[in-house]
Amino acid sequence: FFSPCTMFPGLQTQLPWGDSEVPAGELLLVTHAATEVDGRFLLHHFLTQGLKVGGHAVLCAFHHTLMHYSSVQKKLDVPLETMSERLHFIDCVTGADEGFLYEPATAPLAALSQRIVRQLEAAGPSDAALVLVDDLTTVCSLAPLQEVLAFVWGLHALAKERGVCVLILMGNDVPEEAHLVNMLRHISVAHFDVTALASGYSRDVTGLASVAIRNPVTLQRDVKQLQYKVLDSTVRFGLRGSIPQ
Repeated sequence: FFSPCTMFPGLQTQLPWGDSEVPAGELLLVTHAATEVDGRFLLHHFLTQGLKVGGHAVLCAFHHTLMHYSSVQKKLDVPLETMSERLHFIDCVTGADEGFLYEPATAPLAALSQRIVRQLEAAGPSDAALVLVDDLTTVCSLAPLQEVLAFVWGLHALAKERGVCVLILMGNDVPEEAHLVNMLRHISVAHFDVTALASGYSRDVTGLASVAIRNPVTLQRDVKQLQYKVLDSTVRFGLRGSIPQ
């Protein structure tokens, strides 16, 4: 484990690895119904956790440009500019600034995997290293399934071999990708599933987050149902039912 200061304390206190820790050598899965709700605030939570302690992060962005992530981090009062030397951003949307644009023949996902490894090696040894993929649903729209599977298993191996924390975000509302989501649930130590409120709008609650953590002893999943509220500069969490709907 590595121990940064806590980004969203209401979330971190509900996790088994302590008030201010992120699991090294493990894979985290974040899913959301992308047409209804955006679970990327969890990506920002773990990104900030790692960078705050002096770790390095490689962010493979298939959905947004660097400007978007910088804007969100400023709202959270943790600007990326203060940690830019430790964030290795790979623009997979425009390919800008030596980014990555997928091409089956000349730039397959295997090339991106090699790029991630080189970035981590160039950063040097660190007790806090993260790789974040935003998002795998977009990757699935670009590459054939077998190539995506090889990419995922490569990231999983990277986590186990180098003690890197890998976070993968993807939609859970694409029927053709249900088997991939199930596989990722199986190999992840924690699955965060973000959903909208079934009842619709609430002044006090933005949505729900199911948190399923694999128990290292029983290997069963311990599940907590959380509510969250997106505020101007943070996200407030509580157990479901603790915040009036």
